[in-house]
Amino acid sequence: MQDHIKGHLSTNGGNYSTVRSSVYGQVDYRFNLKTKLTAGFQVNKPDRQDAQTSPRLALVHTFNPHWSAKALYAEAFRSPFGSELYFDAGFLQGDVNLKPETIKTAEFQLNYSKPEFTISSTLYHSISNHLIGRSNINGVPTFVNSDQEITYIGTEIEARWAITSKLQLQGNASYQENQDGDGNNDVMAASNTMVKIGLNYTSDYGVSAGIWNNYLGDVAKIEEMPNNSVQVLNPEAKAVNLLSINVLANMEKVLKKSSWSNVEASIYADNILNEKVWFPEMSYQSVNTFPQSHARGVYLKVSVTY
Repeated sequence: MQDHIKGHLSTNGGNYSTVRSSVYGQVDYRFNLKTKLTAGFQVNKPDRQDAQTSPRLALVHTFNPHWSAKALYAEAFRSPFGSELYFDAGFLQGDVNLKPETIKTAEFQLNYSKPEFTISSTLYHSISNHLIGRSNINGVPTFVNSDQEITYIGTEIEARWAITSKLQLQGNASYQENQDGDGNNDVMAASNTMVKIGLNYTSDYGVSAGIWNNYLGDVAKIEEMPNNSVQVLNPEAKAVNLLSINVLANMEKVLKKSSWSNVEASIYADNILNEKVWFPEMSYQSVNTFPQSHARGVYLKVSVTY
């Protein structure tokens, strides 16, 4: 496969064009009815860079109709975007010699499944190299490859429970830690703890409703990260709960009138708790945080189909 990518950065780089070639192959081998091995590889050749091979290996075993497990090893990479390569302005500079970001991941997953209930638990260990970020070079923020190797260790749990035929609960919880090659912890601007949980209900009267909460834990302080001298001018990036409600009504069923068969109404309420969300300012690294979300909002919508 070959991708021809073209773009235009106006006066900040003009036209650009790049070609990325890739080849992928995969082999599946089944030891028996319960155990399967999958081996694959992908060879990628971006412009101005040497070809790289990304292997993938997965072993899946089914213990019984409800329990299964998977062990996986995979390597992957991301080529720089056109703006990261070619942007050219006094406030931001690209670099045509940027290397692709790479990551190696080993994970183990355990699954339990029944028609009304499923849960999976995953442990993972990842190592990334050549992450693309920004650094001040001659007073100009410039896209650069990090010379630090970043290690991630984490766990994730996902579950879905059909309490009744009309009521369903689902959620996801994750925790991760990261460290650079010098032993500094929490060097990435991401919450260590994240929890998402939602409850959905569908009635016989044409109304469905869902309530969701997204918990984002504390984020590392950029001013405490290595080699940073940002000004602390804004609030810290603290933990938040982003609660939302979505209600959808089929007006034909609600009003019990066939003449309303083409009308739907919905109401969506976002950030109900009116949380103030601040996030580390990683782009220019001039101040500690910047505001990331809007205030509480309620949106009404009526759709008419012809």
